[in-house]
Amino acid sequence: MMLKSVKGILAYSDISLGLIRVQATVITTNERSIKLLERTGFAKEGILKKYEVVMGEHKDYYMYARVNG
Repeated sequence: MMLKSVKGILAYSDISLGLIRVQATVITTNERSIKLLERTGFAKEGILKKYEVVMGEHKDYYMYARVNG
């Protein structure tokens, strides 16, 4: 379900909006979301240390991006 949704969003961003870059952040422990991003053409660009507070704790996130052209 999520794979189809992400592919649809990316198609819209490419065709209708003409976006060159789409980016996403994902908590480093979310393996399923990481695999989904990589499967849909996103590349890991780096790590955001203590990027967000989750349940009272600072958590690290990965920055992913999909760049056209």
